[in-house]
Amino acid sequence: MNVKAVRELAEKFDEKSLEVCIDQQIRSGSNDCYSGESQEECVDSLSKASYIRCQMDKGISVTEAVRNLAQTIRSLELKK
Repeated sequence: MNVKAVRELAEKFDEKSLEVCIDQQIRSGSNDCYSGESQEECVDSLSKASYIRCQMDKGISVTEAVRNLAQTIRSLELKK
């Protein structure tokens, strides 16, 4: 995960905009929010930014939201 890029996306765009960009990326292979990676990596980064933005909208700091995301990812990977 490119934490810097994901963090910047979460700070720059609201959750709705990120969801629109995810949809654009899946449907057309490009989007208005983020580019420069493969389609899979782009959707991954946008999805993570959307999760973080949702947390931020609930009053959680961006740093804590990134920690929560990392913890969630680790716990899912351990269940494999």
